[in-house]
Amino acid sequence: MQKKSKLDAPKAKKVAIQMIAEGRSQAEVSRQLHVSESQVSRFVNRDDIKGLIEEETCSLMECPPDAIENIKDLGV
Repeated sequence: MQKKSKLDAPKAKKVAIQMIAEGRSQAEVSRQLHVSESQVSRFVNRDDIKGLIEEETCSLMECPPDAIENIKDLGV
């Protein structure tokens, strides 16, 4: 049986996915979450995690157009 990574803990998993989706480096993620860079590398290369990172990236990309529309609605 495969040993669970610290990155599989729900909070750490969410933070790691958000950071990678924001374009942060794997080194930065490893420092922030106190895990090795190799753990982060294995984590982001898992098929289940790749999909979650892609979803998070897409949701981040949708934010700027919404923000622009909100500013337009305010008449700024």
